Amino acid sequence: GNDEKKPTDPVGLSRSILHVLKENPEGYCKLTSVGAKALQITMSAYRLASVAYSARTKGSVLVITQSEYTATIANNKTKGVCTRVFPIPVTFQV
Repeated sequence: GNDEKKPTDPVGLSRSILHVLKENPEGYCKLTSVGAKALQITMSAYRLASVAYSARTKGSVLVITQSEYTATIANNKTKGVCTRVFPIPVTFQV
């Protein structure tokens, strides 16, 4: 079999972020990524989702927090990044 996974599409991932936030308006969307390419895709998706969300809500923006975690990939420990996407009302912006 072909074990090569295709990289996640940032546009599809941004739609998923928006879907999760729509289903959980009081919550957040959590994304985990391992490696520079995965983090780049995550950040691209966040930027796309952020623009769409702001246009759709006319009063909220998306912000992120990020933290490192340890992941195990093919029995090797490696660092990953956990990205949480939160919607906040624009009145809280500084």
